[in-house]
Amino acid sequence: MNVIKYLKGDLVEALKSGEVQVIAHSCNCFNTMGSGVALAIKKSFPEAYAADCRTVKGDKEKLGDMSIAVTDFGKVFNLYGQYNYGKDGKQYTDYTALDSALFHMSGFLAFLDFEGSIGLPKIGAGIGGGDWGVIEEIIKDNLSRWEVNVYVL
Repeated sequence: MNVIKYLKGDLVEALKSGEVQVIAHSCNCFNTMGSGVALAIKKSFPEAYAADCRTVKGDKEKLGDMSIAVTDFGKVFNLYGQYNYGKDGKQYTDYTALDSALFHMSGFLAFLDFEGSIGLPKIGAGIGGGDWGVIEEIIKDNLSRWEVNVYVL
């Protein structure tokens, strides 16, 4: 079913307006959520940051896993797709970890019989430094049964 739709807009506002019922973003394993989309999510949905902080800071075992927050607007998935972070142009996104985290998210949504829309940023390709072509295929492999909107500012 899934064809990824690219929309100009704000991921956070898409969840708040009901345009999507679930959003997800890539996190590092250090409970920071200090820049990019993660910071916007942290400010708008403190429950997402609280869910991240309930995990062990710096734990490499989080790679490929996720934490979930339920907000008044919908669910926010923190996907642990990178271990460390930086703004130095290096690639921090771990494709295997991102694939695993999206696989876990997919299983959770399938268990819930979720039928809504999912919103994503260009997950892992911004500050994470990953190649969008590779990441787009990972998304298609894992979320093909849902409508996926990728929001680009």
